[in-house]
Amino acid sequence: MWENLLITSLRVLWRDRLYAAINLAGLAAALAAVTLIALWVRYELTWDRFLADPGEVRVIVARYARPDSPGAASFATPANLGPRVAARTGDDALVTRLRNASRVLSVGERRSNEHVAFVDPGFFRVVTLPFLAGDPATALAAPDGLVLSAAAAQRLFGRIDVVGRTVEIDARTTLAVTGVTADPPRNSNFRAAAFAHAANPASPLPDAERENRWDSFSVMVLARLAAPDRDARLAAALDAVARQEFGPADAASGTRRSFTAHRLREAQLGAIGETNGADRALLSTIVGIGLLVLALASVNFISLSLARATHRIREAGIRKSLGASRASLVLLFLVEPLLLALGAALLAIALVESTLPMVNAQLQFDLGTPYQDGGWIALVTATIAVLVGLLAGAYPALALASLRPVAALRNSGLGNGHAVRQTLVVLQFAIAVALVITTLFMQQQASFARTLNLTQVAGDPLVVLSRLEGLQASVRETLLARLAASPTLRGAAGTSLVQGDSKHSTVSSDEIVPGQRVIYQQMQADGAFFAVLGQPILAGRAFDPARDRPEAHHIVVNVSAARAFGYSDPAAIVGRTFGREMQVVGVVADLPLQSAREATGPTVFFYEPDEFNMALVRVPGAALPAGLAEIDRIWNELVPLQPIRREFMDERVARQWHTLQVQTGVMRFFCVLAIGIGLLGLLGLAAFNAERRTKEIGVRKALGATTFDIALLLTRQSLAPVIAANLLAWPVALWATWRFLSGFALRIDIGVGPFLFAGLGTVLLTGLVVLLYATARSRLQPATALRYE
Repeated sequence: MWENLLITSLRVLWRDRLYAAINLAGLAAALAAVTLIALWVRYELTWDRFLADPGEVRVIVARYARPDSPGAASFATPANLGPRVAARTGDDALVTRLRNASRVLSVGERRSNEHVAFVDPGFFRVVTLPFLAGDPATALAAPDGLVLSAAAAQRLFGRIDVVGRTVEIDARTTLAVTGVTADPPRNSNFRAAAFAHAANPASPLPDAERENRWDSFSVMVLARLAAPDRDARLAAALDAVARQEFGPADAASGTRRSFTAHRLREAQLGAIGETNGADRALLSTIVGIGLLVLALASVNFISLSLARATHRIREAGIRKSLGASRASLVLLFLVEPLLLALGAALLAIALVESTLPMVNAQLQFDLGTPYQDGGWIALVTATIAVLVGLLAGAYPALALASLRPVAALRNSGLGNGHAVRQTLVVLQFAIAVALVITTLFMQQQASFARTLNLTQVAGDPLVVLSRLEGLQASVRETLLARLAASPTLRGAAGTSLVQGDSKHSTVSSDEIVPGQRVIYQQMQADGAFFAVLGQPILAGRAFDPARDRPEAHHIVVNVSAARAFGYSDPAAIVGRTFGREMQVVGVVADLPLQSAREATGPTVFFYEPDEFNMALVRVPGAALPAGLAEIDRIWNELVPLQPIRREFMDERVARQWHTLQVQTGVMRFFCVLAIGIGLLGLLGLAAFNAERRTKEIGVRKALGATTFDIALLLTRQSLAPVIAANLLAWPVALWATWRFLSGFALRIDIGVGPFLFAGLGTVLLTGLVVLLYATARSRLQPATALRYE
């Protein structure tokens, strides 16, 4: 029986191979996309799962809220928070700190800029990284201990059995290697090349502890607590510390600063507003779009299956006349779509395996395979395929099996099947059109956001040199002077902040305007900063080292700050003194130092050379290689023991917009996929309609209709559902676009261009595809067409 069912279904599929290929390709593409999304979701949901009992680890989050803003949250906390919390939570509370920094690790002549995590001695009791060598309990018991990752050990020594060897940090501190950890997976918060004691001379933590500043946030605090009431006691300790340190000041200012504890998974999925892992909105968007594309492919599969079922009405009547039972007919007509769906699942898995290397390289992920973790992703793919096959085959199978033999032999049809097919076509094209319109607006917003950033000035690229904070003041001053004076370059400036940075220092003061709280961003810059960016001074002057000593508190403000300080005329604020002797010496335009998600607000620039941790260099675009070589030469002369860290400004900005770029790229992919699936489905339905009307074509040609007349008739009828789909999709796309753009303070206007482009594009593309097939079909000779069936 089963052999006969299989042979019959394979014969039908081969006979109707065009429709089988269309159904197979469309569903396989959608299943492959959904499988990749499932791999992505698994990747994001399994951050740090390689740790022992990761569910017991909590990360402390600093929160800051004001009545006039939604506030902010960050993993960065004050340096002394960890010890204060540990003292309040008891002996069963393991609390540790982590401060990331970039350091130069040296072994002989080998030097490497590496990401070093400075941690408390008990760090590996909280974050249980797997050790390949050494004892995690004692690895950082002494301040001169150093734990390397396997990859870092390989880079520095060429092997991993290096316990007992020594490594220099920044060419001034020698540490002994006491352990080697296995390289963590990419989806981990703890991918440092090395872990060093918080108290060693290269650590920034001791200075921060001595300063005891609770307005400086730079340290990550983690806790592992074993008691059943651990979360309640940790929350109580955090509340007590926050009340003690912030309570009186917050009560006076109306702000609220607090600390909260979160599971690592919550932090990774963006629940606290900052994340090293997934962007929750991005992940939700991609999952939603993937489900839409799967729905589109399923609708396409079902509509074509419904159409093809009408070709087997007479077969059903003959089989019933010969005594076939209803159950056997249902089974017979179900096997065909199930075979196609399972074939699509196999093809989808093959597509996933072939594209995984490219996807991993593009996203910088390691998604694994569908067969990991018990192969549940591959099983889900197959299950979805079976469900689609059952949905596609259930109605035709039941309808065909319930027909009376006489009605079936008369080929009286399956009721209102045509209306159902038209509705499904409208639905699938509405999904595709809505995706296209939304993606076009996302692409326009991404392009607009990038144009707001100053990555070039008059065709000259801007280059950023980082890690100047580790240099002696005299070396830093000489470096900036040499770069600025070089005839190969077009200027250099010292600064504490450039575009693409997420760390902004926010100040809230009620001393500037009487009776009003003024909130502004502050940063440090020298007098050449504005000239390097090509920004003129609107009033007053730029900083002058001879006149503007740090202790003088001279400031340059942007136009927004001048307005916030009560002056609409830039010239009127020059020379005025505010707050604690801040005297305005100049006014500049609002510089786009933040992203388009935030409006450019009041910004105050201070001249404090000791705070310059970056240099901004303008390199001639016509002599870029020579300019970069000049930067390297000057750096190597002045700082020979420290490798240079330079990058183009547009690279920093690109990192800032990485999430939006990924989102836009994924949307573009799904748009192409959705349109492709929709066109395949429409082509299949056009072929079915043309075949169904073969006799009509013969009669029309016999009565004098031309090939063009018939092709135009078939094409016009196929375009009606596409036009209806556009009308249905436009309001949905408008709402989705508005929701997306509402997340940007600086955004494009919602114009009619994308709507017209998507509408006309889908109509023209559909018309072309259908016209080509209809033209070929309408060329049949009248005699051949009239003999059809």
